[in-house]
Amino acid sequence: MCKFYVEKVAGCLHITCRCKFQFCYACGEQWTTTHGGCQRD
Repeated sequence: MCKFYVEKVAGCLHITCRCKFQFCYACGEQWTTTHGGCQRD
């Protein structure tokens, strides 16, 4: 993780940072093919 700030304006919870790290915007966990849905959704 790079610690860049991100802002979610619209869309899904899947975020790809400019450093290419993919994570869930709601819980901060790394996004994987098995993430399956966030408990905080």
